[in-house]
Amino acid sequence: MGETKNLRSIYSHLIKIRKSIENYKADETHLEKIRLLKMIDAELMDALYNLENLLELTDKEPK
Repeated sequence: MGETKNLRSIYSHLIKIRKSIENYKADETHLEKIRLLKMIDAELMDALYNLENLLELTDKEPK
């Protein structure tokens, strides 16, 4: 149970970080910085997707 709570906390933090990156992207005018922020955002989306799958597996485990 503690593991799931920790994973959900990480998931929540990643969502907050992703929102911050989105805000930086919206305010940025330098094209190279925008490109890098988009790459970071894509990696965060991958991490969130994988974490969702991990949470599903953890929830399905027999207790």
